[in-house]
Amino acid sequence: MHKEKGAVLIAFMLLAVVLIIGVASFYAFAFADFRASLRNEWMTQAMYVAEAGIDQKLVQLAAGNNSNVTGNLNFDVGGNHQGSYSVFYGVVATDPDTGGNVAVNPVDNSEEAVSGYAVGDEVIISTGTVTLNGTQVAQRELRATVQSSPLIAPRGAVVAKGNAQTYGSITIDGRNHDINGNLIVGDPGVFGVSATGTFSLQGASEVGGNGIAPTGNPGNPATYEVNAPDLPSTPEEILGLSQGALDQYKTSTPPSGAFSGIVYLTTNWDAADLSGSSGILIVHNDAGDATLSNIHANTGIFKGLIIMDRLDKINGNGTFLGAVYTLNAGGDLTKIGNGNADIKYSSAVLAGLPLVNYRVTSWEDTRNG
Repeated sequence: MHKEKGAVLIAFMLLAVVLIIGVASFYAFAFADFRASLRNEWMTQAMYVAEAGIDQKLVQLAAGNNSNVTGNLNFDVGGNHQGSYSVFYGVVATDPDTGGNVAVNPVDNSEEAVSGYAVGDEVIISTGTVTLNGTQVAQRELRATVQSSPLIAPRGAVVAKGNAQTYGSITIDGRNHDINGNLIVGDPGVFGVSATGTFSLQGASEVGGNGIAPTGNPGNPATYEVNAPDLPSTPEEILGLSQGALDQYKTSTPPSGAFSGIVYLTTNWDAADLSGSSGILIVHNDAGDATLSNIHANTGIFKGLIIMDRLDKINGNGTFLGAVYTLNAGGDLTKIGNGNADIKYSSAVLAGLPLVNYRVTSWEDTRNG
């Protein structure tokens, strides 16, 4: 009898041990699976942080900033769960000491050893790190090659949304010109005017383009385009940039004299004197009705790109070299000119604008720990 009770007790204890081991194993596997899932989540977050670093560097490159960059992201309100990125930008060259390839930053000459890239390639190396309560839990490195391209390729020397007319004695020439305004023989250029609606010549105004010299009313149909493809509604879209990329340049105060670089005016500007100025002039607000009116360059050439919501006449004399965009006719005619000015298309001027378009051409995920 006692032996039977002892056997039952031993069997019960063995069963209890098996159950304890089973439960412990279950929890161990479950915890390991939870840790692995959490680890994957942290690694994914680190990748997103590294991608944010690349995006930030692309914005800086577009603005001509070649410096390396760092930044932080918070995943919670308290700041205990954080991400940070460290981004290196360089151009691949051959190391004279080792014979191998290195990417060299053009600002501080810092270097990163690279392989699989050709000399001259532009490389972004972004390291994303995730920390929890001050402890690093994941890190990811992404490498991308990028390539610059012309910021803009307009269809005409003047590109207008809606219907457009020229007045006065203004001359618009879509044939290509050099940076001094001299005609490049043999280069047909673009349309003189490209309008998404209709276009008509009034007064003594003239339009040329596509290799054809400017002529007056009614004009040569080969020199202007009507019913052209619709235009985006913001300057950023025109330039191929993300929204907010130009926020740092926004101002409500027009420049008081000649300017160079980027001016992003969010209010109307009347009697704007652009004599001797160069770069990019944007006149745009969220409502899409910022107006640039009665502009002139009587005492000097303007070289660059003008993008505005609405244009109300180019008055006076002067030469505008580059291209002009209007994004919102507002139901009215875009009145391009009412004076003796010249608008000349110049791909060379546009190529020298203080913004450059960069795009990613290849992508590599090194997936660190």
